[in-house]
Formats: sequence, C-alpha cells, structure tokens
Amino acid sequence: MNKRILYFLIFISITGSFRAYAQLSPPSLRCASVASVNNVVLTWVIPPDPSNTFSSYEIYYSPTGVTYSLLVTLNTYAQNTYTHIGANGSAQSRYYYIITKSSGGTLS
Repeated sequence: MNKRILYFLIFISITGSFRAYAQLSPPSLRCASVASVNNVVLTWVIPPDPSNTFSSYEIYYSPTGVTYSLLVTLNTYAQNTYTHIGANGSAQSRYYYIITKSSGGTLS
C-alpha cells in the first residue's frame, strides 16, 4: 500500500472525520511610503472574507530583508493602513510583509 494513502487513512481514523478549512488571502500591499519624521506608512487592499473568519493581520518587518520579526498584530478587519513609527525609512530600505490570520471556517 502506498505510504501516502496509509498516512491519510491513519489521520482519518484518529480524527474521526476530515474537514477542510478556508484560509483568507493575505492583504495586497499597495504602498510603502515615508511620511514625516521618517515613519513608514503601509497601505494594503483588504482581502475578501465571505465566511467572516478574520482574526487578525500580522505585519512582519526586516531592516535587511533577511530575517523578519513580527512588528504588530492588528485585530480590525477594515483597517488598511499602518504607520511604523521610528522606522527611519528615508535612511535605507525597509522590508515588510503582511499575513492574514483566520479562525478557519469549515468548508466540509
């Protein structure tokens, strides 16, 4: 028997059921601009959430583009902008990415 099928069968027998969970798309980052006092303002397009499963946005930051750290967690679905205070954005490049966390609505 194929090992992949065997693992899948074990998973089903342990959980008792199989469910697929919907995941929200990440926000589409549209603009990163340097505002007064060298703060960086991020603006994004809010992803669709037809199942109402949004939990939060997580914004990650790196001064070098190599290692990223969680900068902030935002719990407001309708928010589409964030200002990174103290980023010193005019001195050198800054790197960001945003993910969406959701409660994982069941598709069945």
